[in-house]
Amino acid sequence: MKSPIQTIEQLVKSEDYARMIAFYFFFSRFEYALKRAGYYVNAPSGRRSPKREINAEADWPRYGRDKSAFAAKIDPGVVKLLKDSPPQKQIVSNGCLGWSAALPNADGDFDFLLLLVRRIRNNLFHGEKCPQGAEEDVTRNVALMDAGLSIMQSCLDEDDDLRRRFLENLE
Repeated sequence: MKSPIQTIEQLVKSEDYARMIAFYFFFSRFEYALKRAGYYVNAPSGRRSPKREINAEADWPRYGRDKSAFAAKIDPGVVKLLKDSPPQKQIVSNGCLGWSAALPNADGDFDFLLLLVRRIRNNLFHGEKCPQGAEEDVTRNVALMDAGLSIMQSCLDEDDDLRRRFLENLE
């Protein structure tokens, strides 16, 4: 009988899971680069104490507002995929897990796309959209990961500072 870690190690050798791992790593480096470029949430809501520590959280919405012109640089096919068939949000309704197709509120097209990238990550990270199941599910999950990667890559192509920070200590 395999242990849980052995089972997971065997799964990650598949091409689809390797893509998911690449997405995770790319996403985490992207958030690292955002924070290093100054895109982090500065203070918690409410009264701020100068000695109080807060979690370092990437400020994706501010990046989306500041770089809204990047929306025009995103591959139109990626935008169409995400607008026509966006990743859903996992919810709890009447005590049961389910999915909401409701589109998120965002400050413009670019912020909307960045929010969907985070939703793709959340669905993968929380284990609900792993590359498994029916073939169309696998294909859709891979397409969503590729769309998210494409959007983040476009940001790095357009933003030299973010790209430099993304690649620091990797090359």
